[in-house]
Amino acid sequence: MLLSCCSLSTFSQLKGKLGVKAGVNYMAQRIEEDREYNHSDFVTGFTIGIFREIPLNTKIDFQLEICYNRMGGEANDSKTTLDYISLPALIKVHGNRLGWYVGPQLSLLLGGKTTSTAGGEEDLKDSYKSVDWGAITGFEYWFGKEKRFVVSARYQFSLNDVLKDGEPGESIRNTGAQLTAGFRF
Repeated sequence: MLLSCCSLSTFSQLKGKLGVKAGVNYMAQRIEEDREYNHSDFVTGFTIGIFREIPLNTKIDFQLEICYNRMGGEANDSKTTLDYISLPALIKVHGNRLGWYVGPQLSLLLGGKTTSTAGGEEDLKDSYKSVDWGAITGFEYWFGKEKRFVVSARYQFSLNDVLKDGEPGESIRNTGAQLTAGFRF
């Protein structure tokens, strides 16, 4: 809790525009078993967060974010949901209203569960690693008076296996798209 308060205090003192955003995640899991790759079905989750744009020059910004992200997938008659606090650090190249960004994302696992279609539920927090290292690329568009409104579409994916203590040749990686709408102050 103290770390969160200190982080938000430091975050709010950075120069640049502060913003808020919310939207939907359309996520799946890339599952590897014995060198065979499959994807789970996509599930819809949500995201909410704050961001800070820090101008580096007239066409390039550095953007820090703190977001809640719900990720997961659906396979074999069960749905997996994973809750993360995500910390993207993005480089954004932009024109007057359109921007493209790319960068790493650190996601910290808050909790997870799997729910079967038969109604059973299992806690997954101890089955998944506490850190998901990922990457992001996406586009955004600013509009309205003083370009305060922003819509964004991004693709995010895990760079590491998020499954803890998996068998040799077994791994799971989060992957998917995110659509958000936000407001820049």
